[in-house]
This record gives sequence, structure tokens and C-alpha cells, in this order.
Amino acid sequence: MSPDTPVPVGKNRGGGQPAATLEQVVAQVLGADGAEVRGSTGPSTDARWTSLKHLQVVAAVNRAFGVQLSPRQVRAVRSVDDLRLVVEAH
Repeated sequence: MSPDTPVPVGKNRGGGQPAATLEQVVAQVLGADGAEVRGSTGPSTDARWTSLKHLQVVAAVNRAFGVQLSPRQVRAVRSVDDLRLVVEAH
């Protein structure tokens, strides 16, 4: 598997369905094609990832993966890879 291959993270709250990837969740919020979103994608690399979109990304990740990021974690997230570390830690 290449480093740019999206990997499912966490558990889907719904049970039997496969978990979405963080890349899919972020792409949906940003209105991007899934192939455009990689681990390094973040506010500094994608102009669509504004401060408002940042909060929407966090909310979507919270819903999709059944986690609740703390305010400190929300501020610390700078990329999809950062989100992955936070979600996997829950």
C-alpha cells in the first residue's frame, strides 16, 4: 500500500458498515475530489480549508468516527495526518 492510499480509521458508529476514510470525510466537507485529499492536506496546503471549513471538518470527523476532539486538539490539527493521530488515539 502506498503512503498516499487512504486508510480507514477508527470504527464506524453504525456497526457493520466499513469505516469511511478521513480523506473521504475531509473531501466531502471541502467539496474536493477524494483523490485530491492526502495526509498532508491542511489549511496551509489547500485554500478551501478555511477557518470555517476547519470547524466543519472537525465536526464531520466527530460524527463519522464517534470521537470528540478537545479545543486543544482542534487548534493543533494542521493536516489530515494530524486528524488521523487524534482519531486513532480515541
